[in-house]
Amino acid sequence: MTTTQDLDHALVGLFETDLNVAVPSADTDLLEGGLLNSVTFVELVMLLEERFGVTVPIDDIEVEQFRTIRQIALFVGSLLADQRRVAAA
Repeated sequence: MTTTQDLDHALVGLFETDLNVAVPSADTDLLEGGLLNSVTFVELVMLLEERFGVTVPIDDIEVEQFRTIRQIALFVGSLLADQRRVAAA
């Protein structure tokens, strides 16, 4: 099972390596700090789907889910949990 802390760590690496964005901490406000803009947001969604094997429901996206690494980790964790529930059913 993947923990939020594991996801935090993986997401920091994704931001640094794939998006070339250095994020000081998992609680840094990516939007207020200008670290996440419309272009990097689209790239991020594609990377989340590719890296974690999830489908990000575009119609249900809320900005707050992407404000910090920690919130993105919680969001991805919930998508992974939903997938496990569906697979187990």
